[in-house]
Amino acid sequence: MVEFVESLDKVQQRWEAWWDGTLDKGPVVSVTAPLAKPRKPPLSADIPSNVRDMWHDTAFRAVAAHNNVMSTWYGGDAVPSFWVNFGPGSVAAYLGAPVTYEWITIWFHRLANNSLEGIEASLAYDPDNELWTATRNLTEEAARIAEGEYLVAFADVGSALDILASLRGNQELLLDLIESPDGVNRCQDRILELWFRYFSELRSIFDNAGQNGYTCWVPAWSSRPWYVLQCDISAMISPDMFAELVLPHMRKNVDWLDRSMYHWDGPGAIQHLDNLLSIEKLNAIQWVAGAGNPQEDSEVWLPYYRKIAEAGKGVVFRATDPDKAFDISQKLPAERLAFFIELGSPEEGQQFLARFDMD
Repeated sequence: MVEFVESLDKVQQRWEAWWDGTLDKGPVVSVTAPLAKPRKPPLSADIPSNVRDMWHDTAFRAVAAHNNVMSTWYGGDAVPSFWVNFGPGSVAAYLGAPVTYEWITIWFHRLANNSLEGIEASLAYDPDNELWTATRNLTEEAARIAEGEYLVAFADVGSALDILASLRGNQELLLDLIESPDGVNRCQDRILELWFRYFSELRSIFDNAGQNGYTCWVPAWSSRPWYVLQCDISAMISPDMFAELVLPHMRKNVDWLDRSMYHWDGPGAIQHLDNLLSIEKLNAIQWVAGAGNPQEDSEVWLPYYRKIAEAGKGVVFRATDPDKAFDISQKLPAERLAFFIELGSPEEGQQFLARFDMD
């Protein structure tokens, strides 16, 4: 990774300080841009003939990821990585949810026996599950090809209630939250036990490969294992219900992890901010504005960012406009802010980074 990142030790120290809330000169700024010429000649692999094979062709996907990393410039606090993507909340598929493959994502569908009782009885670890096997295989192959030059990220294994929503169906689960909260909690408890196992097995792959740190689909670096938790179905429930049926399991998840971030998704989730800030060990919140709303680097969201930072937690977002991103960084406690931005060239990236005092 040293040849990809200037002053790798410094970048890692800055990320560590950001996680711990001790960064002297913020924000953490991760900039990527396409290179005019790849660092190394591209590797080759046969192109799959159909969408399903594309997702399951380990060699093709690992090679494509490698070539993409070799064609990307990483500036500021950016750390090169490849995210092993098998759809959002892929634990649902590991637990038997039927899948539909599309070129850009995988969709999960409710179980055939999707009663709450049926789901609870079916929740078990299956080492031979097709998508779980594919996730392990791609993670192992990508780590092998990376040879320590870049990180391989944890798959998007989701969070307990969203996984249950995939298995049960959103409408049905929303009724369960009112009519069968005890059954929902039992399912969440069991899903969380299995989640810990899946996460631990993926971590073992990274550790056995000698990977230098950990990352997720949000490409932040940490010396210790961490994950981006979420509860997208929470946009359809009240803060009181969130506190009763989501928060206890979210706390268990956060307490189990070394470090954690929460994927706070869309205006419907704003109502849950106070509950999220009450999770003592939660390190950071990543805001996603949602389609049709001002971008994350808009000042519209500044009051929420300030509230998060003043609560002692990190603020994370993906920026789209360099000027807006810089302006907002000057109006927040910079040591609490981390943002990611993709620009058109390394030269643009260097010009943007020159606006920050990161030394």
